[in-house]
Amino acid sequence: MEPTEHMNNMISLWRNVTDEKDFDDVQVIGQIPNWLRGTFLRNGCAMFEINGNKVNHTFDGLAMLFRFTIHDSGNVSFKSRFLKGNTYKRSMAAGRIATNEFGTFAFSDPNRSYFSRLFDYLYYSSFGTDNAGVSIMTYNNRYIAQTEVPQVIEFDPVSLDTIRSFNIASGIAGHMFCAHGQAGDDGVYHTKTVFGLGGGYYHLFHMTDLDKPAKLICTIPTNVVKYFHSFGATEKYIVIAAFPYVGYTKDFALQLLTQRPTYDILQWQPSLGTTFYVVEKATGKQKATIKAPPTLAYHHINGFECDDNILKIDMICYNDLQIMHNLSLSGATSRDLKYASNETRRYTLCLDEPEKEATHEVLFPKYLEMPMINQLFNKKPYRYLWGLCIESGQFNDGIQKLDLETGERIVGAIEKNCYPGEAVFIPTPGSDREDDGVIVTSCINVVEHISFLLILNATNLTELARCVIPYQVHYGVHSMWIPSDPAYPSLDLTQAYFSHPDSP
Repeated sequence: MEPTEHMNNMISLWRNVTDEKDFDDVQVIGQIPNWLRGTFLRNGCAMFEINGNKVNHTFDGLAMLFRFTIHDSGNVSFKSRFLKGNTYKRSMAAGRIATNEFGTFAFSDPNRSYFSRLFDYLYYSSFGTDNAGVSIMTYNNRYIAQTEVPQVIEFDPVSLDTIRSFNIASGIAGHMFCAHGQAGDDGVYHTKTVFGLGGGYYHLFHMTDLDKPAKLICTIPTNVVKYFHSFGATEKYIVIAAFPYVGYTKDFALQLLTQRPTYDILQWQPSLGTTFYVVEKATGKQKATIKAPPTLAYHHINGFECDDNILKIDMICYNDLQIMHNLSLSGATSRDLKYASNETRRYTLCLDEPEKEATHEVLFPKYLEMPMINQLFNKKPYRYLWGLCIESGQFNDGIQKLDLETGERIVGAIEKNCYPGEAVFIPTPGSDREDDGVIVTSCINVVEHISFLLILNATNLTELARCVIPYQVHYGVHSMWIPSDPAYPSLDLTQAYFSHPDSP
């Protein structure tokens, strides 16, 4: 794709969304499997500009949810709604971006006093925003939109209406909150990060219900606070991989004076390397701290135990911060956008030799993002991996399937001017074959300004059906599938599927 064509496509992809939409009778092309009934949910940032005030990063726009629901009748409906928490309300009332975000320092009102703006900074700092436009998790049939700070939003999965904004696990201190948790039938494991004098702490905690206090499992002190967007798990262990993308307390303390957003404060310091913290779930004991060469990963794929002392942790790894620049609005819409390369790695952690540096093998040497597996193989050895790929241009424009045993790769959903987002794998009922199911995602045609729910055969990535709306949705970040059959778990890329809700 020519650079100018790619730039124009990206400008369209990251357009400013200000309206909410409802479509009750979505056009269906092809045949939806008669067993596939439920709701595809996506969370993400949509409104990037208010009255000429623009945010700087694709993570900073006001958050919006959308859903495609495949009803029992086979009809399909669509709905989108903004998350109307404190950040949204405050910005709408002010007519400008009014809360600090990851890559944007809030626009100041020159008519207000310094002390008034100081109060706003302390209360509405980037740690206090509830602009929860990254991921979705379920907690006993209740749905939470979240980002990388502890302020989350509970919402109704049918109407998409905001129910409340609150500090999750409020009894446990934290400035930052991991965007992805690890969950199973016993509840959700999650983390909060604290910046303190001379370093900080990572708090690992466990939740079974939003209305009950979280249980602190382990507190890990650190001399340097390192970033992580997700963390791994096996049957027995939680594995936190902390990367040399670091933040220092003094820089955050001076933020009001420097007016630097978090994106500018965090520093890439590869000399600090990567640190794996391994915590035993049952006891909360920190079993090992294992070093590794520098890397940066946003998304874990899977983890499993080979025996009591050997863990395998699979991640999508980058060697620099190019991906962060590419996700800034200026970078994403640049004519000279540079390709952000990554590779799929499997790390080996030896718990009985913690002084031994972690090693890794490369499972796939080319770009893959938003990885997904059959969740029935979560925390177990697995064979198949699906994810987004880049076949033309510099941004996600297809779906790929990898056979990790044979190395075979299949590519699907390639269509000119179309960009799929994170997909989910939904297994065929009653099948025990790992790749027997469907891949469901939402795609945007940035030239025709339409969107569609795309349903692919997971085995060969051939198209089964698409559900088309005459409207261009926001691109979004993370997705979830809520099945109408309560015998199936809710499926999402955070492995947070221990609740079995009825579908909208």
